[in-house]
Amino acid sequence: MDQAELAQLYRRHGPMVFRRARQILGNEADAGEVVQDVFLSLFEKPAQFAGASSLTTFLYSATTHACLNRLRNQRGRAKLNRAREAELAPGDTEPLTQEQLLMLQTTLRNMPPELAHVAVYHFMDGLTQDEIAEVMSCSRRHVGNQLARALRWVEAREVT
Repeated sequence: MDQAELAQLYRRHGPMVFRRARQILGNEADAGEVVQDVFLSLFEKPAQFAGASSLTTFLYSATTHACLNRLRNQRGRAKLNRAREAELAPGDTEPLTQEQLLMLQTTLRNMPPELAHVAVYHFMDGLTQDEIAEVMSCSRRHVGNQLARALRWVEAREVT
């Protein structure tokens, strides 16, 4: 892949990757960095997109993976929370409170990666098990098992 091809892919798919990253990370600065990381990785290792799925599906999955890695590596929950509050315009309606978002991000940061992916797809994106199976290139049964494991993982760590 040359730079012209990458630029074309970026123009076409960059906004979708950015929206996905912003949805998971909660702020534009980190989302912008993830967009760069995803496309740089594709440029440096084009073979990672093997064509087993559509490019959009691949980018969706790669973005989710990059975001979850970033969440796991981030320090300073207060910084993330302040950045999220600063970017919300008056009148925006959010399904989660800041406290809930912070708890969710903390949970995802600590959850095993495969369980975190399934949890994001199902609980944040509202995808069905069939849709998740397609995105992750696995069976629906595997997705169901991973969702059950994710719920058990969370329940085992809840403070009562």
